[in-house]
Amino acid sequence: MANDSEWQHSQSLDPSSVWCWMLELEKITRCSDIESLKLVFVEVLQRHLPDTQIELILPLAFGFPPAEGKTRFEIRRDDLCFAVVDIEMTDCITPIILQRVCANVANHWFNLERCTQDVLTGLGNRTTLEEYMQHLFEYRSDRRVHTLGRTLVIIDLDYFKQINDNYGHLFGDEILVLLSGLMKKSFRTEDALFRYGGDEFMVVLNHIHFDEAEAAINRFCQMVGAYAFPQNLKVTLSIGYTEVDISLGRTINFSRADYALYYVKEHGRNGAQSYEALAAAGLTTQDQKGSGDVELF
Repeated sequence: MANDSEWQHSQSLDPSSVWCWMLELEKITRCSDIESLKLVFVEVLQRHLPDTQIELILPLAFGFPPAEGKTRFEIRRDDLCFAVVDIEMTDCITPIILQRVCANVANHWFNLERCTQDVLTGLGNRTTLEEYMQHLFEYRSDRRVHTLGRTLVIIDLDYFKQINDNYGHLFGDEILVLLSGLMKKSFRTEDALFRYGGDEFMVVLNHIHFDEAEAAINRFCQMVGAYAFPQNLKVTLSIGYTEVDISLGRTINFSRADYALYYVKEHGRNGAQSYEALAAAGLTTQDQKGSGDVELF
């Protein structure tokens, strides 16, 4: 790992030199999550290319060609392409250096995903969920303020124990994999998807109006209802959700979505309910109206 003197020395090196870039990569490989990896990667590129436009593109936009005058480099490991970066090339960086940097970033990206994903479904795992929630609710004076809100969603697969008992655990695992695939298709790339544990999932719909979030949840329910699962199995879900209020802390927000979920489960399952609708109908208790911030898990 580069020490301070090495780092200072790197600032006087030719910015296209391998040694200078390898020192920069030390900072990249210290990243502990993919979001910070993306930010640091662009920051490193921008430092070496101060007058160059740089755009990191996630898989949803891969179909679009690079803008005129830009060169596209893939952040790829084997058959997996995590993202692409479009750069307006200049004389102070060579394609071979950038290809080498992208390959190193891809390796670290791959390792981070392997540590943060649920092995079965490929969704974020419980550890990632905890880190995500902590980041979401921590106070930061530099946090960008969004005019749109967020919605916290808890999804429970109905009667999953019966599915395992009747068809076996391998079949149950297949249902979880298929369901997680439908989640990936139904929700957007900016939404955060997690397997909370067993047959329970959690979603954070980011930067979205509450009525639009409700529509997205209903579309997902319809997609699951119309899907042809193996053995002609009828899969239904119980879903509770709430509009995120950062000021109340994560525990209260989680409790509200969880309360709505259990209301659905106690009233026949196979449905989606918001905490806000229950509160408007006078069907909530004081337990979900306080404030606090303790560990969820």
